[in-house]
Amino acid sequence: MKTFFSIILSLLLFCSCKPQEVKTESPYYFKCKINGASYSITGETDTYAILKTPETYWIYGTEVASGKDMYIRIPVNQGLGTIAMKGTTQGSFLDTDKSNYHTNFNSGSGEITISERSTTTLKGKFSFIANTFSSPIKKLTVTEGEFYVLIK
Repeated sequence: MKTFFSIILSLLLFCSCKPQEVKTESPYYFKCKINGASYSITGETDTYAILKTPETYWIYGTEVASGKDMYIRIPVNQGLGTIAMKGTTQGSFLDTDKSNYHTNFNSGSGEITISERSTTTLKGKFSFIANTFSSPIKKLTVTEGEFYVLIK
């Protein structure tokens, strides 16, 4: 009888245990300060790089809920090091009011530094000043930018 109760007790204990959920945070991020306010996106869904054209990668940090969208465009063949934002290398930000800021509008400027690059990830830092295209021209200052993204 003791054996029977021991078996029943063991089965009850075994069946009542729930496996613990393991939450892992994504290592991928895209963050900066926009006019002094923090902008930080994490996870591979909203932070990523894609081959948008045969010549350029677009590195995204998208805040889907608010509609804010930032991307940085770099040449596909960009190696490690710092490059100025001009021509095909540029920074862009779409705000919730649909104001579209670009470094190549109205004397914008900036730079991006690629510190790590593999076939699957990009890591670096950036800063830029971007302006809207049409009058009244609005200015946006992006500082302390960093990213580590998966290339999709």
